[in-house]
Amino acid sequence: MMKQRHLTLEDWFVPVSAAQRAAGLEAYEAHLAARDGRPDVATRHLPCREARMAQFRHDDGRFQGRIDAAQFAAYLHATPGPGTPDAPPVPLDLLFVFACVRANTYEEYAVEQLIETIELHQEAMPNLVNLTIMFEEYYHTKFLCSIAALFGLNLGVAPTPPFVVRALIAGLRHLPLWVAHPLTLCAEIIGLALFLQLYELAGAVFADDPALRHAIELRLGEVIADELGHISYNRLLITPVGLQIARRLLPLVARGSRHGLPGTEALGLYPFSFAAMYDWHVGCLPDGILDQAFLA
Repeated sequence: MMKQRHLTLEDWFVPVSAAQRAAGLEAYEAHLAARDGRPDVATRHLPCREARMAQFRHDDGRFQGRIDAAQFAAYLHATPGPGTPDAPPVPLDLLFVFACVRANTYEEYAVEQLIETIELHQEAMPNLVNLTIMFEEYYHTKFLCSIAALFGLNLGVAPTPPFVVRALIAGLRHLPLWVAHPLTLCAEIIGLALFLQLYELAGAVFADDPALRHAIELRLGEVIADELGHISYNRLLITPVGLQIARRLLPLVARGSRHGLPGTEALGLYPFSFAAMYDWHVGCLPDGILDQAFLA
């Protein structure tokens, strides 16, 4: 069950038996222990991911062109939303980095808001699993920021996510579990869809720079592999009725998220279209990502 490499979006809404759910949750706990190591609450470190970050600091992919850091910073903090004047255009390569940075602000905001809801002093299942997942999200911010570093960009204070993103995260924090769990599954699926688009775009935008493209794909691949596990875990947590709720919520969450990355029109990320995900399956991903992922 854990290596279903042809899972589709619809498959994540199909209920599994109680025995399969229990076995899957136990397998996911073992997967996290092997992939991440034991989380350090005081430092928010995952030992195996620290080792991965160290590898990234020494890879060869670096952008060789000229970077206008001031232009990038101005665009980042003055990005328009619906109904506001357009910001000055920027090159596609910097626009791609901008999209990664904007996605990072959502990850960072979610971690800071949601990690407070986890009882950090308890290390029993499922609290240890939930804590590890939050720390994985924290590492996503590091991976995405390290993409900016490949371009020589040192990020300062990131802009606040748009209202729709903040509202979704607030809902995950305060809603009753019978709603929050299906909503979390939907949010993870939307996040996966975004990172899949960024991964595909990296191959197109940086086709003439294989080393840089590879460095970006490695970082996005780490995030995508984790997101597949988060989706699988949330699917296993949810009852058959909860999965029905999630199925009905997903189009609403997708519609509400379609303006989540303003300023990325030239990349085709905004407004966000979710329809293509219904034709996607896990086997579309490279083996290097699937080998790291937990699938259920």
